[in-house]
Amino acid sequence: LFEQIIEGITQATKRYPISSIGIDTDDERFVAPGQMVARIQKFASQTNQVLPKTDGEIIRCVYESLAMKYKYTFLEIIDALQEEFDTINILGGGAQATILCQMVADATNLRVCAGPVEATAIGNIAVQLQAQGIFKDVTEIREWVKTIADVDYYYPTEENAQWERQFSNYQKILKINQETKEQ
Repeated sequence: LFEQIIEGITQATKRYPISSIGIDTDDERFVAPGQMVARIQKFASQTNQVLPKTDGEIIRCVYESLAMKYKYTFLEIIDALQEEFDTINILGGGAQATILCQMVADATNLRVCAGPVEATAIGNIAVQLQAQGIFKDVTEIREWVKTIADVDYYYPTEENAQWERQFSNYQKILKINQETKEQ
């Protein structure tokens, strides 16, 4: 059933092109459950955007906004560390959202390594095995994980120029949202 739901979401999202609608996924209004569609539409209205109406538009808005937030945060990390990276790792349940993983690859223009889905359980086991002396260091743990975990890779597509324009728009949305909060 879970796979069918994910496939339905993926198909609904693919029907819509890259959109100009975005939300700040870190905004406190999106923390509590319930009435999420209304909150997304209110956010869009308050930040001078077109209101997403269909399920596909709303799902696309959420996934694109997550991809934009990945890029935004990734750029902050690069700036803070003064270091370049060529891969983003998505662990846990998010690794099952193929459309999100592809959007992150496209938005960031980087390879995405998705998985393992069971990252928390694997991490717990690995730490316990290291404590028992079975693994000497993180390098050994990483090699072990590669042998037991399913990982998928996603690469940027030719749509990257569109994603760059979308990111510029997303930054404006974040700024408008911040200004609205300060009033």
